[in-house]
Amino acid sequence: MPFHQVILRTYPSWETGGRLKEIAGKWSDRISRLIDLHVYPNNNSACLGAPHELQDRCPKGTPLHQFIDDLVVPYFYALSHFEKYGRWPWGERSHGMLGLLESYAERRIQSTREDVVQDLRQLRICINWKELGKYLTKFKERRLGLCGKERLVAECHPLAWQGLLKLQRDARAFKLNVHHC
Repeated sequence: MPFHQVILRTYPSWETGGRLKEIAGKWSDRISRLIDLHVYPNNNSACLGAPHELQDRCPKGTPLHQFIDDLVVPYFYALSHFEKYGRWPWGERSHGMLGLLESYAERRIQSTREDVVQDLRQLRICINWKELGKYLTKFKERRLGLCGKERLVAECHPLAWQGLLKLQRDARAFKLNVHHC
């Protein structure tokens, strides 16, 4: 298990003063669940970014202090900023599958075959994988949104759509079967 998951696995247990619940209560008009604070109560972890972002920023062999400086401190800064102003200082992505696709669209380095396989595996555990798999194998620009809204994906979530197209191109370039990675 990567150390970013080990360290933060018990994060909400560390926070014994109830601050997260206070923040969620204070901004309940903007957030409805702890996941909106990028905290996942089902496995006691904090979301520091998409898996490939974490790997890009802190590859194997990264010293612990660099991981804390590059990922943990910015998360806590952002959480404090949200507590004070009710918004994230540098914006945020959608949760789950849409967020993974948005981060893939913004990826600045060239993806390797292993990167594409890892991202496809991560996406395959998402609730909407069956529908997403159709997008990746049969290109149709006029499909309805993956978020359940009756809007086209390209209109409803344009950055996720760009990530989807980029992932589709990369999977084809590496001759990957998206359903069997």
